[in-house]
Amino acid sequence: MGTGVFENEFYPKKPVHTEICFLNWFKTQQAFLAQNLSREEKYHVTWFMSWSPCFQCARQVVTFLKDHKYVQLSIFVARLYYSSRPQYQQGLRSLQGAGAQVAIMTPADFAYCWDIFVDDPLQPFRYWKGIYLNSCSLSKTLVNILRNLEKDFPKPGPVSRNAAPAPGTKGNAAATGNQESTLEPLPGIYPKTFYSNFKNLEGYWPKSTRLCFEVETWEDGSFLDYQNGVFRNQLPLPLPGPGCGIPQRRTHTHFLPASRLL
Repeated sequence: MGTGVFENEFYPKKPVHTEICFLNWFKTQQAFLAQNLSREEKYHVTWFMSWSPCFQCARQVVTFLKDHKYVQLSIFVARLYYSSRPQYQQGLRSLQGAGAQVAIMTPADFAYCWDIFVDDPLQPFRYWKGIYLNSCSLSKTLVNILRNLEKDFPKPGPVSRNAAPAPGTKGNAAATGNQESTLEPLPGIYPKTFYSNFKNLEGYWPKSTRLCFEVETWEDGSFLDYQNGVFRNQLPLPLPGPGCGIPQRRTHTHFLPASRLL
């Protein structure tokens, strides 16, 4: 199993959120396919996300975890997406109820992501003003949300036209997108892209979501394998025009030039 980063690709199909990109890719891995025959191995999956999952994606992740008990998921987010809305709160609680760890990224988490995923090992991570205070404030908000597991919010029904679209999409009609669409990871993320997406500043709204992941495979307490990468929401294919700079076909990871890194 290799390493890489998932970049936003352009398709004529509906957009797909980062969480679903990961699940679609993860289910195509040979080790995962073999796992369906033998349940001796365990997967420890860690997500570092620029935004917390929307309630539609949370619903699909919960279903995945219930169907695959040998996958342990930890989710660390830089910011909370529509944290005051009951549906999104319920989505976070449902993830915790399904056994996932849900937490806010600390300054140490940001620095760790920089070391693992940013494609510039010689450039040190720079802590921005407010990183610690904002992390503490968001942690308190998340703790209050997760404490209310007994709150009986109605189960999310069909996607409403008035529901907030996730970052990187233009509407909830494309919230979970094409379930069969699968991307391969890219090898890195640019420093500027990392800062522009993961800063936890109040009122800061990047236009898309990044999901940095790590997958560890264990068997009987022994480490077997490791891989990592980054996803970004898929976008619909725009109309091509002269000098638009939009790729006209899918490009495989190992043929991507440096300019195509996130």
